[in-house]
Amino acid sequence: MSAPLDPRTPEGVAHIARLSRLALTPEEAADMAAHLGKVLDAVSVLERLDTQGVPAALHDEAADEDAMRADVVAPSLPVDEALKNAPARGAGGFEVPAVLAE
Repeated sequence: MSAPLDPRTPEGVAHIARLSRLALTPEEAADMAAHLGKVLDAVSVLERLDTQGVPAALHDEAADEDAMRADVVAPSLPVDEALKNAPARGAGGFEVPAVLAE
């Protein structure tokens, strides 16, 4: 297995774009590589911070519980109505193309 491509390079961006089914020109790939390089450099600074003793969550978890609504069963759309605009249907749901690792 080959080493993963670096997203800081136009080749790495082109690989990610292909997996994402995006069409990028070589110029766009080069611009995106520069941008991703800056983002990844900024994140690497954060990775070096000493977080010893810092709680995993800086918000009140009890407040999150209060914000949740009750899970109540309600009527939903019939399958035929929900899938009427689907480009492809199969087994009572949307049919999508398989996306497998290359």
